[in-house]
Amino acid sequence: MSKHIFIQILFVALSFYPNLFSNESISELYAIIDLPGGKIDYMSNAPVDLLKNDIYRTDKIVLRRIPSGRFTMGSLASEERRPLIDETRHEVTITQDYYLGIFEITQGQWRQVMGDKPMGTEEETKTRPVVNVTWDDCQDFIAKLNDKIKGSIVRLPTEAEWEYACRAGTNSTFSGTGILMDMGWYKQNCNSTQVVGMKKPNDWGLYDMHGNVLEWCSDWYGAYPLERVVDPKGAATGTDRVERGGSWYTLSRFCRSADRNMHDPSTGSHHLGARLVLTNQMKYAANKAYFW
Repeated sequence: MSKHIFIQILFVALSFYPNLFSNESISELYAIIDLPGGKIDYMSNAPVDLLKNDIYRTDKIVLRRIPSGRFTMGSLASEERRPLIDETRHEVTITQDYYLGIFEITQGQWRQVMGDKPMGTEEETKTRPVVNVTWDDCQDFIAKLNDKIKGSIVRLPTEAEWEYACRAGTNSTFSGTGILMDMGWYKQNCNSTQVVGMKKPNDWGLYDMHGNVLEWCSDWYGAYPLERVVDPKGAATGTDRVERGGSWYTLSRFCRSADRNMHDPSTGSHHLGARLVLTNQMKYAANKAYFW
């Protein structure tokens, strides 16, 4: 490779990931929230027993740092299995890093915070995603968890943050291997929710971004913009909130990275749950950059 071509590639990489070579906070690639105590620990690597120890599915929430950057949101009209719904392609810039849960919120984690069993669940399913929770229920969960942690804020992801993290730098219909059977649980390979983290992760270490359960986002559902946008937060008003990711109950086309769906925020569903974002307000107030 010539020096000229290398410089061109480097320039393009930096335009999409401006914090690529920041040395600050390399040791903070993962954040782990201890639910009983509210303490947050930061680590350079995921726990070695992450997939073997159920404590990370019940008593702790593990989140992975997502780098700021730019991506094309939406899908081509020619994308296979694309439905007749607004997926207009547009450029989105995410200006701040954020942490996103590597797993969907489980029934066990919900009980740790809320103190009660989610509707329609059994004890033996505590490592499966919480379901039958409304968008409003999720706000109560978030408020209680935020009361425990200091200097940081948990919330639902915006729709743009969700798709950016799901794609993890890819432009394909499904992220990771690009094969849905590898990446998620959906109508063709299961008939109920499954333990989180049993399929392959995407390139940023996130599990079940395709299938298992749909996930609430913070946005009101609305038409996509036609122009470039920075840190979009969805429609100003609406009647339905965005849900993303597909589920065990849906067909494969609803599990695509770009697929959009919506739901009444005051009602839940047997295949709708949530995933959390964590932001450190004290660090971001200083507008610092972090390596991903």
